[in-house]
Amino acid sequence: MIIQPGETSLLYVPLLKEESLTSWMFRLANAHYCDLQTYFEGRVAPKLLRQIDFDVNPCQLLLQEISRFTPIPSKNLRSFTLMNPKLSGFDKLMDRKFVPWLIASTRKKIGAFGLRICPGCWSRDKIAYHRIHWRLSLFFFCPECRVYLQDHCSVCDYPIVYFHPDIPKFEEDPLDALRFCFHCSNNLIGEVIPLSLKHEVVANRVLNLMSGKANLPCSIEDYLVVLHYFAQRAFSEYQRQTDLKYLIQTRDRSRFLEVNSILRADFIDKAFEVFDEFPGIISKTKRNHLSVKAFWLRGFVEPPEWYFHRLLINE
Repeated sequence: MIIQPGETSLLYVPLLKEESLTSWMFRLANAHYCDLQTYFEGRVAPKLLRQIDFDVNPCQLLLQEISRFTPIPSKNLRSFTLMNPKLSGFDKLMDRKFVPWLIASTRKKIGAFGLRICPGCWSRDKIAYHRIHWRLSLFFFCPECRVYLQDHCSVCDYPIVYFHPDIPKFEEDPLDALRFCFHCSNNLIGEVIPLSLKHEVVANRVLNLMSGKANLPCSIEDYLVVLHYFAQRAFSEYQRQTDLKYLIQTRDRSRFLEVNSILRADFIDKAFEVFDEFPGIISKTKRNHLSVKAFWLRGFVEPPEWYFHRLLINE
């Protein structure tokens, strides 16, 4: 059953709770046994599908076009992107080329790291889908299950991506095709690992930050940007001292996103420590702190003690 361009017979696929727009679009195409380009051909102008990431500042015209053949209003579709009210701290960052904490979409067979999934949620979900907040590396955990997120196949260790090359293989339930690994076609669900006591505290701080309950020394947008930079610096130091080599070497933010959830939680914890110790850091840097480099070397603050010592995964 292949849907031909211009064919009018459509199967409606409802959006699920906190699903990302990209996840839904792939499930919509999978339900019709075709890829995104084939499904939207004849329904949406091709230029609207050139957008790299549908979850980031989505094109309003694209949302309007999608609303023409689904019963979902375009304004509702925006809430399934990073414009979701629960992620309001990212609103003013959407127009920038670089959105801190964002994990690459990895819609095809690319990337050294994968999308995050919660093995606890997917064990209960009748249909596997990606939540919008899983796109942010700030969430190393699932707020509902309180377990670490997983980013690789539990069988072959291949990164988790949206795309699957063999949709007809899942004819019995094409809506559930996202559950299977791109590389080996096995079920992606791995071991459910509860958060450690230390990381429970870090997770609570993240939730307070995103809910607006945290007492911040600056705007939440500025806090997210500089907190991300602190976490990058912690990772860079960890990589230097342990001689770890990663596949992506061009930018700090890419290398930082490669690490697993447990290790990334440690770096976020270190970033929170720096902010706690130096709450006035932003006022001492240039106003455009997106371009701040090596703030410790510029003499804004003294490096914290941990910066000079080897960082251990299980300290």
